[in-house]
Amino acid sequence: PFPFGDENGQYIAIIVDSKISPNAMREEIQYKRKAIDHAFDELRKHKVGGFIRDFPESDISERVIPLGEDERHICEYVLSESRLANDAAGLLTIKDAPLFGKVLNRVQAGLRDRLEVTCPEVDWLTKRAGEMGGVLGAAQVSNGFAGNIMVLLSKEMLSSYIGRLEEYEHIFGFHPRWYVLSGNEAAKIVLTDRH
Repeated sequence: PFPFGDENGQYIAIIVDSKISPNAMREEIQYKRKAIDHAFDELRKHKVGGFIRDFPESDISERVIPLGEDERHICEYVLSESRLANDAAGLLTIKDAPLFGKVLNRVQAGLRDRLEVTCPEVDWLTKRAGEMGGVLGAAQVSNGFAGNIMVLLSKEMLSSYIGRLEEYEHIFGFHPRWYVLSGNEAAKIVLTDRH
């Protein structure tokens, strides 16, 4: 279960659907997936046994392993994201919302700056979230095709953040939808009539 949305909790998580075309990022995501597969095929040639996720990033960044620049960049990114996912799981377990929010921000920075699989609409939504007090973190979620983001914020900031979505519609011409994640069972989308 998502631990921050219970009745007594201070924080909630919402999913914001940017309403961009589902095909807007499809080609770029498919290209990146192929590049990731190729990069890890190259890395596996130098890893005997064990899990790729346990491969020392320093061997890649210090060029101990002979990889091309693109392959090195991709492997560094994916290995760091794997570690972030592990950190995030631990933070969910201990219900540390502020640190979990920081992990979300690091994930988004990696998607935007290192893997380059975001778009202006997603970048705008996550940047505006980061500019608001009471918002702990925001990151693109799902497979990226639809431009959805998850925002972790204090309950008191929800209406202010939703107000920022009106600016988004004015700038990009898309009317975003948002959904609160429920904390009673596994994470899910809850539709409401308020938006």
